[in-house]
Amino acid sequence: MHTNRAFGICVVVVGLAAASSVPRIANVTGSRPTAPAFCSLVGFSPRASGPVPQASLAPLTPPQQLVLGRTAAFLAVAGVPMGVELRPFDAGTPPGVPPPRVKEYPVVPPGLPQPGRTIKESLDGFVAANPGYEWIADGQVTRARPVGTVTDSANWLNALVETFDIRDQAMVEALTAFGRLFDPAYDDSRVLGGREGGVPGPPGARLTAIEEAKAHRFSVLVAKTTVRGVLDAIVLGHGAAGWLVSFRGTAPTFANSRVEIVFWKGASVLALPVAPPARALRTDATTPMLVPLPLTFKTMRLALNSLAVKETKVMGFLLGRECAANEPTRMLDLSGLTLAEAVPLVLSHCPGYESQTVNGVLTVAPPGALERDRVLTTRLRVFGVANMPAWGALDALRRTLFREAPRSPAGRPMSPMPAVRDSQMKPVSVKLDKPTVRQVLDALVTAHGALTWVCEPASDNGPMRLSLEGSGWSVSISFGRLPR
Repeated sequence: MHTNRAFGICVVVVGLAAASSVPRIANVTGSRPTAPAFCSLVGFSPRASGPVPQASLAPLTPPQQLVLGRTAAFLAVAGVPMGVELRPFDAGTPPGVPPPRVKEYPVVPPGLPQPGRTIKESLDGFVAANPGYEWIADGQVTRARPVGTVTDSANWLNALVETFDIRDQAMVEALTAFGRLFDPAYDDSRVLGGREGGVPGPPGARLTAIEEAKAHRFSVLVAKTTVRGVLDAIVLGHGAAGWLVSFRGTAPTFANSRVEIVFWKGASVLALPVAPPARALRTDATTPMLVPLPLTFKTMRLALNSLAVKETKVMGFLLGRECAANEPTRMLDLSGLTLAEAVPLVLSHCPGYESQTVNGVLTVAPPGALERDRVLTTRLRVFGVANMPAWGALDALRRTLFREAPRSPAGRPMSPMPAVRDSQMKPVSVKLDKPTVRQVLDALVTAHGALTWVCEPASDNGPMRLSLEGSGWSVSISFGRLPR
């Protein structure tokens, strides 16, 4: 049934159930505009509503932080009205049982949409990487969501809203009115803003654009729609935003919800069901670390190396064949693990590699390869450096191997960040008699204290390569063959 409203045209699609039998959420009405900014063209599903329990606000887990941050970044650069719904995080485990480390978190590649890719191509990639998700463009707002969510009677987003009516409101005020649909006592202390996105340009201009996006005032009037339809109305009324809904608990309810409006200018405003404690939005001390499966030796090395750097441990990698695991696309959660805990878990997903510790250096390599590799087992007459940066010491190793004149090895220029530059320039001193190349590399990373060495055999993609990697920098030497 289609109806026209006297103060302006609004097409409302009504569901099959009788109106009197559908539980409804109370109206929210502000000063009525002379005409609605737009009217949502969506149906509704019945959903019981009631008082919202004032539960405490559970902190975000590190994987949630990472997934939400990447999804928000995607919305910020999409440049089209979008809504994204995520499954409730963490199915939960019995008390005392560690949570599973392999999980079905949504995979949101950073930097999407990429230059040269359409929104459709980007969303197709999102759905392909996340079994059980779909995307649909059935109106003015494009949505990505779990399959079947619009028919889930337990999902809070399907609740029927009789009226949502605001006039000349900024986003914080609009989300406060939105919260009052479910809790009459909802106030703006539960609406938080301020995360800036990666928008290029002079900082002054960028901040001005962000503040303009937050302060922009708009009007919305919709009737007989769903919670999802109200969120569509809010982002369309604003004109330069998208919405993101996730859940902190196992049930898709308002009490567990986290509603984020992401501006195309690169900031967001967040609506929570309860007022957060003072530290609620601070980043957890545990760094989010999700590694996509199936594992590759590149992702294996990057994950373990980042833990080694964090713990000021030294490592070595001899890379061989690619990891041969045949696994579905999932996420391996290493958040909160120590290096010693992470190594066996990671290697269990990369058949054909093992770890061993010799002279304090944890080394990952194919079984038996460290004793057979021609590069690492090459023996030198003598090797020594004194008070030399690690990149210079690697060049000294090249010169010792090939008896060549000094030349800077390939690598990154000196970092403008003091901590990275200090690591690059930290002097090392090593003196060894008749060492192997592996013993030289072990000595260099040990003398520095926060380095990893990597040996990559020659392949179709390039020559043999030896590298030293630190926190935020790396340096390497490459060669096509060993000297006689």
